[in-house]
Amino acid sequence: MYFMRRLIVLLLPIALLGCDRDAMFEKFIPKDEEAIAKGLIAKLSARDYPAVEAKVDKSLQSSDMRRKLEEIAELIPAEVPKSTHTIGAITNKFNEVTEYGLTIEYEYSESWLVASVSMRRSNDALTLFGIHVAPHKQSLETENAFSFTGKGWLHYVVICLAIIIPVLVVYAIVMCARTCCPAVIRSGVWLACALKIAPIAFPRPGAVCKFTCVGFREAWA
Repeated sequence: MYFMRRLIVLLLPIALLGCDRDAMFEKFIPKDEEAIAKGLIAKLSARDYPAVEAKVDKSLQSSDMRRKLEEIAELIPAEVPKSTHTIGAITNKFNEVTEYGLTIEYEYSESWLVASVSMRRSNDALTLFGIHVAPHKQSLETENAFSFTGKGWLHYVVICLAIIIPVLVVYAIVMCARTCCPAVIRSGVWLACALKIAPIAFPRPGAVCKFTCVGFREAWA
């Protein structure tokens, strides 16, 4: 019983941390740069190319820059998005130069769009280093959501093993703690458990599914 209480105390902070992950992620998003990135995408959607060109870093400006911006703008729906959500934010600082990488997801009436914007701040000047957009039929959350749709028998075997193996491991640890530990302490015997867990994922068609065994090693002093 004491062992179970200790286990709950250890796992509770981890569970609470996972519940508040969105709030923690928001703290890492540079708000000013996020607003500028969204503004650049909005200008491209409105075909305001001169405003975007003015923000492009001088090292990247070329004679065919307008053509490249037009190709990007063609992928952006000419309508006001229903919602926007920043799903990725990276900030790298080296000496006096700070680089920002923001990934923003847009929801439109009939489609979705994921835009990646790269910017660099140097000497208090923020310049644009890259824009990449990718249309989607649905949100990334929906695309990557867990589902059994279209899965074969091997996928069901993997998910069953993913459930059964941790249960057996926890059961074995609890039984060892309840029955073996007092005798082990008195006789000077120590139990070393080597637990190796491999990530489990549903393989795509044609992929190879690998399994990693869970092993226990017992050593005698």
